[in-house]
Amino acid sequence: QPHHRHLAHLPRRLHWHWHRSRPGRLFRHGGELELMHRSMAFAALALLTLIPLLIVVAAAPFRRRGFALWIVDGMCLSGAPAKAVEDLFSEAPKVLSTTGAFSVVLLALFGLTFAASVQTGYEKVWGLPTAKWHSVWRQAVWLTGLTAYLFAETQSGALLNTGWGESSLRITLTVFFGVLFFWWGQRVLLGGRIPW
Repeated sequence: QPHHRHLAHLPRRLHWHWHRSRPGRLFRHGGELELMHRSMAFAALALLTLIPLLIVVAAAPFRRRGFALWIVDGMCLSGAPAKAVEDLFSEAPKVLSTTGAFSVVLLALFGLTFAASVQTGYEKVWGLPTAKWHSVWRQAVWLTGLTAYLFAETQSGALLNTGWGESSLRITLTVFFGVLFFWWGQRVLLGGRIPW
């Protein structure tokens, strides 16, 4: 009989241990932030923003093959698929000449909406109130920083892609500037409300 009583309390004990564990607290916090719903909306918005932004970055006349090489490296492509990606992004002057004012305005609007979504996520994580409407300039600065970061990241493949030493340097710089960008970006979007 004591054994049956112990088994009857087992689900309650397991629930109590799960509730107090780190994964349990993380799961509850994710539910409070509506993590699944927000992540799906965030992914859709990122797709609408980042793909056109990357195409514009790829069309910059610095090193035309930089973006194509970045995609080829990231997807581990070789042969015909790699050639197809390189051909897709080889028409930089044509992309720049067909990019109209309306396209730039739409890209800016989607970009600012994306930056606002990132800012809202940071505010939810830190439990901060929503920023005032006039802080939209911070989102514009963050979007400019993101564009510069993506440009530098895509060009690193064209500049540092030959030997083992250069590949190691590229990985080191990617990690360093990635951490720096996201650390700085959080500071900018939150307006310094959270210390460094």
